[in-house]
Amino acid sequence: MMQDTVLNLCKDSVNEFVEFILDYIPLETKIIDTATVKNIFAPKPNTEEIEECGPFVKDTDLDGVKETKNWLNAEFKKKKEVQPLYVLDLILKPGNLIPNYSTNPN
Repeated sequence: MMQDTVLNLCKDSVNEFVEFILDYIPLETKIIDTATVKNIFAPKPNTEEIEECGPFVKDTDLDGVKETKNWLNAEFKKKKEVQPLYVLDLILKPGNLIPNYSTNPN
């Protein structure tokens, strides 16, 4: 019985993590020129359509978990436009044949 509970908790956690990360992956990327790249993300649902508790809060969650999820949902609603998790620019220095990353990939 305990094994099933832990398994279900792990599955739910992984599913929520995957959904969260997928929100930051663009559906399409348009490269206009070397200095202009436009990421197109999936449209966000209208915030009025989302119930007060938010998209990830479940009736079966504990009170402390509900409060934390509500706080996180409120924080994320503040951002109107989705931003990528990280941005890397390629910089070609004079005399180098291979461009460098603006941020160390490690």
